[in-house]
Amino acid sequence: MDSAPADSGDPAGPERSPRAQGLRLLVIGLAIGAVVLLAISKPALHYYGGFLNHVLIQILAAILSSVSCYSVALVLIGLVLLVTGKSLKEASNAWDQLEGYERGFLGCGIVALVVFLIVKIGLFWASLP
Repeated sequence: MDSAPADSGDPAGPERSPRAQGLRLLVIGLAIGAVVLLAISKPALHYYGGFLNHVLIQILAAILSSVSCYSVALVLIGLVLLVTGKSLKEASNAWDQLEGYERGFLGCGIVALVVFLIVKIGLFWASLP
């Protein structure tokens, strides 16, 4: 007789590695961001006049901005899980155990890298026809 695999009791299945969870969150966040960008770029979102149309555009812009913030959060969480290979709690504990000057250098380096990437992406985006 075939024996069924042991049931862990968790409906989500066996626990995934932090890197797999990070990759999944990264892909989901990027997909949500792509959908938001496509929705923003549609010509129907441009203002064509009329008060009601203006109000609807403002409501839609608020919804899309909150969704895009959610996608950015998912991407950042996914990156932390993917890069460190640890859960967020373990990564936080490892960060807290660093000396003050180490956190300062790493934090400044991370911020400089992010600003550099944002500027490069912005310049690339601006150069598109």
